[in-house]
Amino acid sequence: MNNKKFIFCILGKSSVGKDTLINRLTTLNCDLTKVIPTTTRPPRKYEKDGRDYYFTDRKSFMRNVDNGQFMEHRKYDVIDKSGKPDSWFYGTRFPKSQVSVLTGSLVMYEMIISNPNIEDYSIYPIYVTVPDEERLYRMIMREKKNWNPNYREVARRFISDNNDFSDDKLKSVGIGETNTFINVDIDVVTGEVSNYIKEILNK
Repeated sequence: MNNKKFIFCILGKSSVGKDTLINRLTTLNCDLTKVIPTTTRPPRKYEKDGRDYYFTDRKSFMRNVDNGQFMEHRKYDVIDKSGKPDSWFYGTRFPKSQVSVLTGSLVMYEMIISNPNIEDYSIYPIYVTVPDEERLYRMIMREKKNWNPNYREVARRFISDNNDFSDDKLKSVGIGETNTFINVDIDVVTGEVSNYIKEILNK
């Protein structure tokens, strides 16, 4: 391993198991540090501040943007539970650890690698996927756990993800067979991704 810092980006559509995978990877390998994202959206019923996200208000979020705290930040236009349009902001801070792992979208990854202040980092994408029917089922079941499920937003995310993760877009950022993993068995995919990360670090 050289002196550069490593960032492994677990990318994938909604409900492919990115969070479960990253939690297992960091449990198995104490050298891997999870980068916790920041967001202005309200927490889901099962989420905890500082574990899943740092939940903040829009004013504080924009102050961090102005201070250059984020490697990337994004705004998503959404439909709230009352059916009205809203905007949620997400951001990823610069990690301090030698080897870090984070989850997110393809848009997030593209913004990270285009940041001119990442010259100290070696960044690797890892794409996780599941069949569409399984993913839609997971999305619905996850939303069902919320206090007030918003299935309209589930439908929006499902369609948006299919556009955001098109084959052409995946290919353009270097995602192919060697760094694509199908998550139908979490134990299997954890082992596969862990081995992939170890191979890169041992080069």
